[in-house]
Amino acid sequence: MIPLQTTNTYGNMEPVTLQTASFFKRAVHVAEHYGFTNTHTILRDQATESPLPLAFNASTHGHVPHILRHYMKTEARKARQPLLFYTPTIVSHPKTPQDRLSTLTLSAAGVYDPLTELTLLKTALGILDEFGIRNVTIRVNSIGDSDSIARFMREAQTRLKEKIGEMSADHAALFKKDAHALISQLFTERHDSVSEIPTPINFLTTPSRKYFRDLLSLLEYAELPFELDDKLFGDHRVYTQTLYEIYAHQKDGTKRLVARGGRYDPLTKKHIRGTIPAAGIAIIFKTGDPRLSVTQKKRTRKPCACIVHIGREAHIKSITLVDAFRKAKLPVSQCLHLDRFSDQMAYAQEQKPKYMLIIGQKEAMQNIAIVRNTATQSQTIIPLANIPVYLREQITKTAPQRA
Repeated sequence: MIPLQTTNTYGNMEPVTLQTASFFKRAVHVAEHYGFTNTHTILRDQATESPLPLAFNASTHGHVPHILRHYMKTEARKARQPLLFYTPTIVSHPKTPQDRLSTLTLSAAGVYDPLTELTLLKTALGILDEFGIRNVTIRVNSIGDSDSIARFMREAQTRLKEKIGEMSADHAALFKKDAHALISQLFTERHDSVSEIPTPINFLTTPSRKYFRDLLSLLEYAELPFELDDKLFGDHRVYTQTLYEIYAHQKDGTKRLVARGGRYDPLTKKHIRGTIPAAGIAIIFKTGDPRLSVTQKKRTRKPCACIVHIGREAHIKSITLVDAFRKAKLPVSQCLHLDRFSDQMAYAQEQKPKYMLIIGQKEAMQNIAIVRNTATQSQTIIPLANIPVYLREQITKTAPQRA
């Protein structure tokens, strides 16, 4: 769902090279661990497996309109619960296998909250960690809402008009035809002339500034490796508010672009009446494999525990705990998308886990959780960092012994 630029956009930052089948198989297990669902699972009647590459722009994927229209009719949308889904995509010409780009796009539709972006970034980092890509930096910026963009574009257009005599012929022609397109191109290319253009972050409206400030606070609280990049830009007809890219640090000191995304509310207008809050991130890699399997069978394992959170800080801690279970290879059920405690408890009871992990505001501040044995209803308090080890020990104790 995230529109990708051409490889020239990345400059000398080559995407990582991975085998398609291996990547998708392992990556989707991580995504499902965080609650993401394959688009084919959501739309079973649409499910097909095709070896043909999809359109260059991932936003033209045929499932996107159906996914959004499906979500508009669900009870989850009425309850302000997000729809989390992933879409594998090949996005380059099949005659150039050495340059073929593939992506796994994670999307979250339905909720306008910085926690959405945090969940997407944590899931993407979990996928990269699965392949040993751990030394990374997240670059983040905000272009604000439509009013913010309008203010920025007016000022940028005025500045460029003063410099039109110094532009190349191509840039001058594009400026006269579509000034907004030129501004977007200059920022995307990180052209030298952008140094004379004010950055979008300086024109944020009060609501946009608050949204971005809340997001940065969440990233800092979750201890994600991020830095502000005020030159990061996206087409305002597609993106709104936040943009982000993930770069992997190489041993030779260079960096590779491995993921990019942002909030793309305006793009949903193309597929439904009105807009749906939506955000996503595309993990980008190179592959010589022309095949694309999008009908991965979801791995079903009974969760050993279900996480329940109360309050915003507890929500963040829960996201971190989900990642700890992933690293420990313990199946866990979570309801990060549910806010009301009663809804979470109902969900947890449906999953029938051996243990329930309850994190409230007090527990979040003290980095602990209440671990409840659902069979005996006994409870104990365990530090968050020790929970995977504790549960592994409990499972080992209760496992039937082989004769």
